[in-house]
Amino acid sequence: MIERILKKFEEIQRQYARDYCDFERGEFDLGYFYNERTNVSLLAGAVWRENPTDNLVLEEYSSDKEGEDASDYKGRRDLWFRAGGTQYRCEAKQKWVDLETVTKADIDAIIDLAKSEAETIEERYLRPRNEALGIVFATLRLKRKNQQKANEWLENFNRLIDDSCCEGLIIHSVIIDEVLTAGGDSNLHPGVVVFIWSRSAR
Repeated sequence: MIERILKKFEEIQRQYARDYCDFERGEFDLGYFYNERTNVSLLAGAVWRENPTDNLVLEEYSSDKEGEDASDYKGRRDLWFRAGGTQYRCEAKQKWVDLETVTKADIDAIIDLAKSEAETIEERYLRPRNEALGIVFATLRLKRKNQQKANEWLENFNRLIDDSCCEGLIIHSVIIDEVLTAGGDSNLHPGVVVFIWSRSAR
């Protein structure tokens, strides 16, 4: 189910890039470039698109949270959705990743962040058919002077991801190839990689 939603997320990102970028001139308007909130909204759109008649979504919804002293307080969660009969409660973050300098330690830190975001969802909400998702949108960037090495850097990035994969982790890459060959003189942001850590009730 999550994989199907991520495919819709990719479709939306590509549609937005196609409709609002002039790649020849190097004029970019990329959905994933903005911030965490924007990427969450595009993910919510992907949930709706995956099954418009059955899926449901709430963004920035009010929720009881558990404080350090075990008392509850009112807070907000980034995303709730129902898909395929399962409810998902989500916390999300965005990180910038420099392709020229990224290391395995950086990838491991992103995965740890996804895990920690999933752990913030209170256990009492994880009944059967409920899951907690920690989501990190890793937005990629590359200096213009390194444009000719873009594919090399991306291959290295993918190798680092392969070395860090583990059970419970879902990864989906959205790479806009037109960005890699675009004109202009600004730095490049060729895509976003979504890291999702999923956990159920213990």
